[in-house]
Amino acid sequence: MALLTKTLVSWNQPRRFREQMRQREKRVLNWWAKPVFGLGLASIFLLQWYAATLKDGPQKPPPFEQTLVVAICGGIILAYGTFWLAQILLDSVAVNDRGFQRG
Repeated sequence: MALLTKTLVSWNQPRRFREQMRQREKRVLNWWAKPVFGLGLASIFLLQWYAATLKDGPQKPPPFEQTLVVAICGGIILAYGTFWLAQILLDSVAVNDRGFQRG
């Protein structure tokens, strides 16, 4: 099994095609998908905070109110930022020894 793959063909997707893909994703994706994804990430942050409160030691985690605000804001920013970055960064396609690769 080779660690490095040989790229056979590589190209960038045209702007018009990317716009059509964005429009299709908007039609297919429910309006509540991104906020639910953000709240899911926030719940993971809060579980990590809870695990930190179980540990005895000199370092204490921040208070719950502060953690809740940071978790919700961070989760929403990560949720919307992930979709936004995927639209911007995934515009090239490469065909290599193992198959297709976007990125």
